[in-house]
Amino acid sequence: MSVNLNIFHPSLKLAYAFLITFCVENDLPFNITSMHRSGDSGPHGSLPLRAFDFSIKGWEEVDMLKFEHEINLKYEYLGAKSLSDNVQRLVIFHEVEGRGSLHGHIQVLP
Repeated sequence: MSVNLNIFHPSLKLAYAFLITFCVENDLPFNITSMHRSGDSGPHGSLPLRAFDFSIKGWEEVDMLKFEHEINLKYEYLGAKSLSDNVQRLVIFHEVEGRGSLHGHIQVLP
């Protein structure tokens, strides 16, 4: 997927750079699976872009935990509050409803 950083919210650029660096340093695969979705009423539909999804195929649970810890340690203050529990965090790992594919979701505050 082609990534146009010009549409990224400045905070999302920091999170994106962190993800790339983390993957390179830990020899993990890196693939953005969803960014801007025209007509989406949520963070994937707003411009500047405030969220993206990424594949974690090839990641182990320890990789997810390490990534979550490290990015939140550095940038948690940029993360959006979850609608489900009202906790501010930058990344979550969850499944797509009906598809069962676990992926990472990064979302920043407006």
